[in-house]
Amino acid sequence: MITPEQIRAARALLGWSQQNLAQQCQISTTSINNIERGEVQPRTSTLETIKTQFLAQGIIFSGSYGVDIQKNVFNVQVWEGHESIARYLDDVVNTVKGTNEIPLHFNFDDRLWVKQGHTDAYHTFFENMIRYGIRERVLVCEGNTVRYAPYKTSEYRWFSQELSGQIGYSLYGNKYAIFVLGKANRVIIIESPMIVEVYKQQFQSMWNIAQTPPKVVPLFNTYKKS
Repeated sequence: MITPEQIRAARALLGWSQQNLAQQCQISTTSINNIERGEVQPRTSTLETIKTQFLAQGIIFSGSYGVDIQKNVFNVQVWEGHESIARYLDDVVNTVKGTNEIPLHFNFDDRLWVKQGHTDAYHTFFENMIRYGIRERVLVCEGNTVRYAPYKTSEYRWFSQELSGQIGYSLYGNKYAIFVLGKANRVIIIESPMIVEVYKQQFQSMWNIAQTPPKVVPLFNTYKKS
């Protein structure tokens, strides 16, 4: 995780003020100030948000103090609105179909997809997964027994509840996607082999120690599209 020293250094490399960073991350300038001065212990999700914004600008972190910037900033796309979720799901399928790649998803909660009204898009996603023979791995929070995905496409495992506050993400192709489900749906797609490789290693470490949830009937089997 990034440190206050790295946050200050990354801002300096980009020429950003604390206000600039706060606006990019959609948190208060006071919070950024307190984090940089070590006055508070920020949530892991807050640090992940800050780190993601820096990575999108080409910042490279190493160790507890190392900060650098690469010359060629990678491609970043931001999709917003209700249709952004369907667009993201289509992008996963279109990116990996015809390959042997396994998309990886961390901190998914199928209850939110249904609650936020994305069930039709989610159902279509799995129909396409079946059509193209795509398999995926999904890490969900320990104790969550709600499963939408059919077993022929998806393997679920439980990660520790201690990590439940971390932001959800997907890895597919050279893409690292983070998303927020809510009143203002937002998906951020960062194309960077370097970032994907780092998060793949993190995902694999968690996957290796994660538990297999009990078998349940997938919602995919019973849902009727509207």
